[in-house]
Amino acid sequence: MCVVHLANAQKLKLNRTIDIDTLHISLDFDSTIDSFSKSYIDSNFRDAISQFNASEDAFYIVDSLSTRNHFLSMTMRPIQFVKIKGQIINSLYNLALVPFHYFLLKEQKFTVPLLPLFIQAKSRIDYIPSRTLFLHKEKNNRFWIGGKGFLRKKQRQHANLLLSSNQDFYKFFCLISAEDQRRKKKN
Repeated sequence: MCVVHLANAQKLKLNRTIDIDTLHISLDFDSTIDSFSKSYIDSNFRDAISQFNASEDAFYIVDSLSTRNHFLSMTMRPIQFVKIKGQIINSLYNLALVPFHYFLLKEQKFTVPLLPLFIQAKSRIDYIPSRTLFLHKEKNNRFWIGGKGFLRKKQRQHANLLLSSNQDFYKFFCLISAEDQRRKKKN
């Protein structure tokens, strides 16, 4: 059983009338992504599927596209790297809010949301599910893979993104599994 806690996880709503036994998933890449990144992320994608299938969850994931059954067709968009200016502005904003938070919490028990101090390089993964798989709106059909990028050069950000892609895919599969488990408990 996979346990995943994501701070800003999207809410997935599986269709209650279906029973998933096998989920077919495919991954395509944007044309701007280099061949090394494609092969590395594809390998991590397959490893995440193997890791998920090794756990005792409700359904099995197959790395193929079959339109007859339940499927997800995923596409990785270009990688967005963190720029130095963005890192400095983000850090200054967060540091400026520290004393502000101290006084607000002391007096009014109120807080202002902080932007993440450690911003990261990221790539959006868009997915197209089979018609009957999800009930949520199509604009929510995406998640992000990312690697730490704070005060790092572009090459290091890229390496971190590649290394963390395995866990990001695995977490997404676990979100689907958790929703499937909740749906089965209600029925």
